[in-house]
Amino acid sequence: MQEPETIPVVEQAIIEVIGVTVTPQKIYEGDSIGIQVQIRNRGAIAGSHLVTLSIDGVARETRQVTLEAGETIQTTFSLVAGEAGQRLARVGEIAVEYQVLD
Repeated sequence: MQEPETIPVVEQAIIEVIGVTVTPQKIYEGDSIGIQVQIRNRGAIAGSHLVTLSIDGVARETRQVTLEAGETIQTTFSLVAGEAGQRLARVGEIAVEYQVLD
């Protein structure tokens, strides 16, 4: 009889963006805006992940975050509002619209 094969189980960090909030939603050109990002590690071990904020499809800032297993954190990107118009902030798979007024 053949012995059963042993298959190793590899634990990993599973880090995901779970929320994006823009404050305020309406802002004037040249004013500061905050984009809060909630990030969770639903994996079994600690891990690091690069988080990139894009505005209208253009990467504006990237930062590395490190989370313990099961941990949820919030990080905030701060930037100055550009030209007037409807804007789309995206982090990971989550996108949020905000409006820049002139």
